[in-house]
Amino acid sequence: MERKDNQKSSTLNNSRDENSAKSDHTMISSHHQDYPKASTNSRNDGSISQFVKVPKTDLENLVAEVMQLKAFLPKIVADDQRCLNHFPSGNTPSTNYKQLYESLKIENEKLRFKYDQLQEEIKAQNGENDRLQGNLTQMNEELSQQLEYCANMGASMGTMLWKLSKDEQCVQSMLVGVRTEEFLRLVAQTIDSFIATYSDKSLAMPSEICDESEYILSLCGIVTNMAATPDGRDYLISSESGREVFEAFFTVLCAAPNNRLSTKLRNLILMAVYNISINQRGLRYVSSREDILPLIANLLKEESDPETKYNTLRLLQSLAIEPESPEFTKKLQATVPISLIRRFIDDPSSEVKMAASELLSDVKTIYYK
Repeated sequence: MERKDNQKSSTLNNSRDENSAKSDHTMISSHHQDYPKASTNSRNDGSISQFVKVPKTDLENLVAEVMQLKAFLPKIVADDQRCLNHFPSGNTPSTNYKQLYESLKIENEKLRFKYDQLQEEIKAQNGENDRLQGNLTQMNEELSQQLEYCANMGASMGTMLWKLSKDEQCVQSMLVGVRTEEFLRLVAQTIDSFIATYSDKSLAMPSEICDESEYILSLCGIVTNMAATPDGRDYLISSESGREVFEAFFTVLCAAPNNRLSTKLRNLILMAVYNISINQRGLRYVSSREDILPLIANLLKEESDPETKYNTLRLLQSLAIEPESPEFTKKLQATVPISLIRRFIDDPSSEVKMAASELLSDVKTIYYK
């Protein structure tokens, strides 16, 4: 009974397998029917070739992709190989990985510690910078206050000494003092610095009523009053510091821009130059300068201030009355012609008109000898 049952079950299983195989074959056949049938074409030897219709653009794209893969594949492989070279080989024992990990961990801790130190240093440096910035601001404020104080004190003291120097006895006392040379050098340096600051026109000259202007004017006025006395003229022209002052004076006459402060400075300086020209040594010093006659001619042509014109004519008369040499007379006649002097005969200012008349009379005598 068992054998028969087994035979029946095996028979049933075989029939099931055959049925499933047939169904699978049927499914495969139906699946193949979904694809387009390949066209057959017999050529020469009658062999059959199979083709699949593909759009031309798809074929071109496929060819382009294949070319790109051929171009980039070696580079990708090389990059991967380069990356793999940075890692230990697979044969490296696990202890080496642990050592590498520990060394990297230690290095990381060192870098973090150094980073924390640098952060602390940056904080300390920022604090120090803030402190220094505060000190700098405070020092600038103090310096500004000191400059203002010094300018105010210089203007006050200079103005007082200017007024005192109008007295000849006061000038005598000044010449006896041991600080006269230092004072004259201070005057020369101050005037040179003042003109160097404002002659390039990048900065406007200060107002004539500010402390700086009053200080400069007072220094020039003191020297002018010193040159008004015989002993003062002799001291100024014989001392090195005195000649330094007049070199600075001539720089002002040539380079100072035109404004009210410059006009006052020019008048004081022209009077000082006129005063030392009364002295024979002073006259030789002034007339020996190559730029003095062109400077005088330019002032007569350009200046409109009556006092400046008057002081310029007086200085020219002082140089023309007692010429040092025939060469100077020729230069005078060429640089300052009579026609230029005649322009001031009808000047609105009575002082200018009188000075021009006296100068014209003296010059005619000199020019037409």
